[in-house]
Amino acid sequence: MNMDAVIGCDAVVASGGWLRLHTAGGAVRTIPWSTIKIAGMGGNHAEDVEIQGVTEKVARFFATHDSLWIAYAKGDFAQVMIEQSSPKRDAILATFAQQLDTRWKGDQLDQEELMDGLFQMPASVSKGRPRMMLLMIAVAVLIVLLAVVVPLVLRHS
Repeated sequence: MNMDAVIGCDAVVASGGWLRLHTAGGAVRTIPWSTIKIAGMGGNHAEDVEIQGVTEKVARFFATHDSLWIAYAKGDFAQVMIEQSSPKRDAILATFAQQLDTRWKGDQLDQEELMDGLFQMPASVSKGRPRMMLLMIAVAVLIVLLAVVVPLVLRHS
């Protein structure tokens, strides 16, 4: 799972086919628009949302930048700090709105939507969950049976 801090409009390249983020840690993420689950300007949420490895990199920008939250792929996300007065800001936000349609929350991304987007279980994991639970139950039953049967067999031998 990628958890990235991205600082500044210059670290964001939003094109028609993909989004490219240059992270504060030096990684470059190329994200197809189709994999973005939700994105929006939801405030910095400094009091309510603290993410180790990200918050400490972005906190010093809260006064001059706004948080653009992006939840994508299978549990990946980025907190992009975009300048409040950058000439690139409007173009970046317009591309998000155009590419994401209803997945773009604009400046209306509230904390609940953000948490749902950040911590939503990927579909592939949730599909495998019932199978895993059945397997765990079967193993537990087998262990209980062995705990009961083995002492009986040992007593009779």
